[in-house]
Amino acid sequence: MFIARSAARVRRARVAFLAAGLLPCVALLAWAVHIRSASHRDSLRQAWQQRLGLALEVGAVAHLRPGAVRADRCTLLDAAGQRVLDLPRVEAESAATEDRLLIDRLRCDEHAARLLAALARDWLQGEARFPRSCVVEVADFQWDASAASVAATGPATPLRVECVAQAGSRAIRVVRHAAAGDEVRIVRTWSRDATGAAIDRVEVEASCTDPIPWGIVVALVGGGTTAGSSLGPTALASGTLRVTRDAGSWGGTVAGRIAEIDVAACAAALGSRAAGTATVDLNDVTWQQGRLCGGAIGWSAGPGWIDGRLLDRIGMALGCQPRSSPPATRSERAIDAMACVLRFGPNGARILPAGGLREGMVVAEGRPLLDAPTTVVPFERLAWMLAAPDTAYVPASGPGAWLMSVLPDGVPPPAGDGQRASNPPPTSGGGAF
Repeated sequence: MFIARSAARVRRARVAFLAAGLLPCVALLAWAVHIRSASHRDSLRQAWQQRLGLALEVGAVAHLRPGAVRADRCTLLDAAGQRVLDLPRVEAESAATEDRLLIDRLRCDEHAARLLAALARDWLQGEARFPRSCVVEVADFQWDASAASVAATGPATPLRVECVAQAGSRAIRVVRHAAAGDEVRIVRTWSRDATGAAIDRVEVEASCTDPIPWGIVVALVGGGTTAGSSLGPTALASGTLRVTRDAGSWGGTVAGRIAEIDVAACAAALGSRAAGTATVDLNDVTWQQGRLCGGAIGWSAGPGWIDGRLLDRIGMALGCQPRSSPPATRSERAIDAMACVLRFGPNGARILPAGGLREGMVVAEGRPLLDAPTTVVPFERLAWMLAAPDTAYVPASGPGAWLMSVLPDGVPPPAGDGQRASNPPPTSGGGAF
């Protein structure tokens, strides 16, 4: 007899139907729970940390589409565990040979600039660590002033960073506010000559019309915090730069301006006191093999005041002729303006009056105090001018020692410890005033 229905077959069919319909839903639900879990977020964070080589904190992650992840409340930490960069939202997308990062807002101070510059240098040098190209786009970028200044510097503008890796070369291109022409290009190429020796060459071209805080500029080029603070928290730099590193030494040309320099900070670096605001103009200053070889630097400051002993040091070191009688006291001297132009040559610097200051180098109460020297000033005397007061030997540290390290090759090297320089200028007492 034929059985129209079998209860066992019906149950099996129902179980199969429910399994085929529910299992994918359960799997999708489990996957959704997993990608929103803390363990998945930590696994992504650890993968990103290994790729960057920097400690990272992530608040939340979301998978937007295949290969694209959004991370919220990201924070970059330095080696000491200090918070450096706070990124509210970052979108990361990976392609076959390229990674792309979209950042909605980025505020960069000195600490962050130093960290990002080190990361850029590592990318240029680390073919094995960073094998892929990368593009970073920031919708709202702004330089943050130093800790001494509360307000941020400059308008918020888009920023684009392109890191391109090819066989035998690597390049980084940074464009900020393309309409103004602010751009940095860094190209590193390496090869071997006929003898098999390695050739490693780095070329840097930079153009900046929107002023950048001086402390951030120093941090970007790898300078120390002392150099960053020597011109004060309000100093702003702009101009063009073109340098090349070949055979382990740097050479190139820089032209631009450093404005809003705090004269008090400069005087403090020299162990003295002064007040006012100064501007430095760099006119095609060139150097080869790490040493100055030409160009001109213009300096203008005032109104303000200067310690009389520092004014003595300047006058005696440069060989300036005084125009006024000695003051009754050697306290602060009020000045209307102070300006000069230094033109570098192979054996020294010629100091000329600035165009905006018709008479002398220093003017007080409408009268000139110092005349520009009529002869070439040896670089050693400039080093003595920058040395600390009462220095008895060739400057071994500070601005004077730095200047001695970048003198042209034609100038004799500085004497070692315990060896006095020939005819050192006096540093205290019996000054020009």
